[in-house]
Amino acid sequence: MSIPISSFSTEPAGPIERVGLRAAVMASRAASHIKPAVLHKVLRRYAALVDVMGERSVTRSRAEHVHAALCGISPRCASHDACFVRSLALFLYLRPLGRNISWHAGFRTDPFFAHAWIQAGEHSISETVEVSQFVETMRVD
Repeated sequence: MSIPISSFSTEPAGPIERVGLRAAVMASRAASHIKPAVLHKVLRRYAALVDVMGERSVTRSRAEHVHAALCGISPRCASHDACFVRSLALFLYLRPLGRNISWHAGFRTDPFFAHAWIQAGEHSISETVEVSQFVETMRVD
């Protein structure tokens, strides 16, 4: 029997993008150990700081490219079990590029499943699960 290492598509990242994504992954791994209430405050402050850079938005296709590039440089982030670290890294990388990027975390009960994801506007980015089934417990717009 074979076990797929990654079920997300991957794309090559440019040198500058690669450096930014690796920094975002390191920061998201560190942030994943923070208590949820503190993490929520930190992410809201981060969003407020980068939002002063002006009104911008990230297209869905650009966000999906960055997702694929992240999965290409980080095998752990390419795993379905790493949604929390992956979504934090994507939020940290994409939010300075656009105010329409939001981070979400939630759960469903039948069967129980916790999940974290990002959205560009109203569209979830590269999700294999239906996020409308989840009760949101945290959100950073």
